[in-house]
Amino acid sequence: GLNMIAFNPASRVKPPKLHQREVMPFSDEQIALFLQALRGNRLENMFKVLLGTGIRLGEIINLRWDQVNFKEKTITVINFNEDDEDEEIENEADAKTENSKRTIPMFPAVERALKAHHAQQAKEKLKAGPFYEDHNLVFANKLGKPFNPSNVRTRYFKPLLTKAGLPNRAPHVLRHTFATTLIRKGIDMRIVSAWLGHKDPGFTFKKYHHYIPQRLNSEEAERINSLIFGAKI
Repeated sequence: GLNMIAFNPASRVKPPKLHQREVMPFSDEQIALFLQALRGNRLENMFKVLLGTGIRLGEIINLRWDQVNFKEKTITVINFNEDDEDEEIENEADAKTENSKRTIPMFPAVERALKAHHAQQAKEKLKAGPFYEDHNLVFANKLGKPFNPSNVRTRYFKPLLTKAGLPNRAPHVLRHTFATTLIRKGIDMRIVSAWLGHKDPGFTFKKYHHYIPQRLNSEEAERINSLIFGAKI
């Protein structure tokens, strides 16, 4: 006979996502516009830290002061995998490429932003008095409560992009911008991968390899030239 079966086996197979959402990071010019628009914003320091660390919105909302080490100049990030817009975790298999805890360097601009914010938070605590709920959160609302990610997106991030004349993106664009900027400037992909919290640098490579520079500045070209040919040639 025709070997007909009662159901379509293909209907049980989850179709693969056609592609990961296109990474649309900011260019150097767009970063400058963004930083300009940030000045004086209540979340100025939070967005600077996102841009300078590549951590996710969900990670920064949960970040506590005991994870920030000013002496060592490091930040320890815990990934709760709660950030629903994080297209990097597409399925169970991809979740295995994520480190749940990582320690990353605190660059000078990030350190300045965190210290400025610490002072701002002390003033907010004083102002709120007994109404302040201290959860030891680095970034919290004026009463110490954790931020709601969608509020951060719509109330703070979106108007900033409009002010800067930039295309509408989710705050996740700052993570992509951190990664692609470093790769464009020649930082080793394995280092970028570790800072992003990917267990497998191959995952980072697959996502960002087309940002590897094809043209080098003359100093870098000279440096690589001497690695191949020796210093004399």
